[in-house]
Amino acid sequence: MLTHQKSYGYWLESGFTSVDDQSWTFVGSTVNTFVNPLVFISLPDIPGATSNEGYPAIARVKSVLNSGGFVSFSTKLFQANDSYCSKQWYVPRPVTPKSISWMVVEQGAYNVSGTYVFLGRGPINRADSDVTNSANVIRFDYPVGCDSTTLSCAFELNTPFGVIFQLQTTVYNRLLIPRGYSVQRRFVRVVLQPHDALDLTYYSMPNPETLAFMAFGTGSRISCVEKLSFETMTYAGATNTRLDVTFSFTYNLPPGVYGAIGTSTSLTDSTGLRVFDRTTTGASIITQEDQCVDEE
Repeated sequence: MLTHQKSYGYWLESGFTSVDDQSWTFVGSTVNTFVNPLVFISLPDIPGATSNEGYPAIARVKSVLNSGGFVSFSTKLFQANDSYCSKQWYVPRPVTPKSISWMVVEQGAYNVSGTYVFLGRGPINRADSDVTNSANVIRFDYPVGCDSTTLSCAFELNTPFGVIFQLQTTVYNRLLIPRGYSVQRRFVRVVLQPHDALDLTYYSMPNPETLAFMAFGTGSRISCVEKLSFETMTYAGATNTRLDVTFSFTYNLPPGVYGAIGTSTSLTDSTGLRVFDRTTTGASIITQEDQCVDEE
């Protein structure tokens, strides 16, 4: 949508790997034509039908490198840092290896079978724990060039859309969840969420991380000749009550499930998404808070 020409090259590669929270796992692409690649990691499948049975964890990446069009990176799961937790309600334990899906995607704007996909990146930091501080909310505009050399690409009016995020760096070596503050037609506002901590300096992250976003039209089913299929959804009112999702496709293997919370009711209660019971026909999702400071 930026070059106004059909794209015949590879712009996305996806695969699976196994990760835990003890060591970094190396991943390399097989496609060698990436120019401005972004990396995204799926939600780890952590069992537990209630929030008390599960725990918060997120996959992060580091050392994203582009060498002659080949992309490599390392990924690992992060839990809450036990040294900042009260240990009264929960003590983190080592995570057994989890199967996760990864995507390497070329930055830009695409029309895939009628579904708009906008990809970009930028710096993000956080000033403090103050939920009213506008400096904690960072705006990311969608790419420029779809219809104007100065105006960001936009989703069509009355068309539903969603967004996922992935930190591309590990400036702060901790569980850190990018969370949407508001998702708009031409931009998205995002806030960084560490886990809860009594030490308020833990919320201050002045050195910026690099955040990648993928904004996309929802309610879509995309089946490609390369045997890579997507379906996109948004759900209003996600809570700590399990939400069962039935896939439109039936997959040969349980697919990767990517997701993010698109609103921020509170910037101090660290809340992310957790997926569980992932099969070839569906999965369940739930909002998951940490219990570092108080019972959630």
